[in-house]
Amino acid sequence: MATDPTRLPAAPLLLAAVVVTGAFVVFPFGSDAEYVVFDPVWYAAGAERGSVDSILAHHPLFHLALTGLAQGADAMGVGRPGHVAARLMSGLGAAWVLLLLAGLSGRNRWRVGAGLGLFLLMGRTFFFEAFTGENVLPAIAAGLAALVAAMDERQSWLRVGLWTYLALLLRQDNVLLIPAIVLALSWRSERPAGVRTASWLAAVGGFTLISYLGIWGGLRMAGGEQGWFQWLWGVAKDDYSTVANPVLAHLGSFGIAVIGKQWAAVEPWKHACVGLGALTLVAACGAFFRGSGRWERFAFLAAMTALLRFVFYAWFEPTNTEWVLFTFVLAAAVAAQAARGTPATRSSVRIAAGLLLSVTACATWSAHGEDTLSLRSRRFEPAARWIKDNTRDGWAHFGFQNRSVLAVQMQGVECGPLWTEFEKAREHLKEVAAQDRKPMLVLVDVAVQTGMPYDMRQLERRWRGLQPADPPLARVLWERDGVYVVGFLVPQ
Repeated sequence: MATDPTRLPAAPLLLAAVVVTGAFVVFPFGSDAEYVVFDPVWYAAGAERGSVDSILAHHPLFHLALTGLAQGADAMGVGRPGHVAARLMSGLGAAWVLLLLAGLSGRNRWRVGAGLGLFLLMGRTFFFEAFTGENVLPAIAAGLAALVAAMDERQSWLRVGLWTYLALLLRQDNVLLIPAIVLALSWRSERPAGVRTASWLAAVGGFTLISYLGIWGGLRMAGGEQGWFQWLWGVAKDDYSTVANPVLAHLGSFGIAVIGKQWAAVEPWKHACVGLGALTLVAACGAFFRGSGRWERFAFLAAMTALLRFVFYAWFEPTNTEWVLFTFVLAAAVAAQAARGTPATRSSVRIAAGLLLSVTACATWSAHGEDTLSLRSRRFEPAARWIKDNTRDGWAHFGFQNRSVLAVQMQGVECGPLWTEFEKAREHLKEVAAQDRKPMLVLVDVAVQTGMPYDMRQLERRWRGLQPADPPLARVLWERDGVYVVGFLVPQ
């Protein structure tokens, strides 16, 4: 199961380089796509400011690497160093996943793994994660590398431990891989396997815990105020499962990850069918392109990990499409491993499967591609910058929808949130204007919001040809394609 990229032909390496390049050219820095994905904006800002509060325990190594890269880029005079660092990390993560899949298929059949990787890249969430500066794909790549190494007896226990250690520092939720890695190590021929596996687990766990303690201690010395458990528990301390049926909602997130939200939230089964269909196609490619390699144990470990992840994420943020990407990658990895070696299926079957995968990739892109690329636009950032340049001491600032709030805050301006329902937000602003009698600037987004195709279509139908209704004493001061700056009591 060796996946050493130096053993691959030049073509997949070139393909990986194109993916990394794409991270810098698909979406401009400061584009609306960054605000739709949300996290890349403050990841980049935190790295540029060197803020200790930006080093989250959920993925500490990502933030430390990001800060180091950003500070280095800044020293060389590179503009937007945090954005450059974040895009480099996400692009390398996507390229690493692609190379791992190509390597699993073997030197002579790398096209199967690479083709599966490109198919995943056509999915909306994978596309955003690769090209906007997110942290998920580097962690997925490290986790997959650790699992693959554990299955390969030629890989030393030390190397497996290093990959696992890296994966755990890149994301806490890679701990869900540990049962599969431990089971893979227990299958090795060295004896006594149980004692060696227990010792390995204790060593990796101990070093990982010490590293987390060391990072937290460093942050405390640099001025951080969070206690150990508060920092370590981090974003998992809240109950995120607020939807009525979290299991069904999480199933629906598989489809939204592929084509974006195409139907109302009350119709999760449609998205679930799309997602499960895509997952089935990826897994079935293992049969269509079957080779002489052994894949059964790897498939068992992948399925076990996918089940653990599903149970956990049905509780923790069941609607977040980021969390399903590893399951898709695991399915692709099993299919790529099954294709390794001498082809065992007819060429006609392989050609038909390749065509099916290509047609499905095109259909996937056609479902969301236009909406996705429309987010190359730049509306949030210029609107927020206008507020920063034109506000005065003592003025208040609000944002309608959370991307608007984020945009204003990233300009160093305090900004309060509003009701997500437009009429409630409007009435609240009227009340504040009547009570405080001080000027207010409000960034109003009635065009982007979640950035999901269904939601943007609904916004377009509601607001086509209209401006948001102006409450008394208010006027539109800046606008661009459905994003407005509205002023209350602002002097002429």
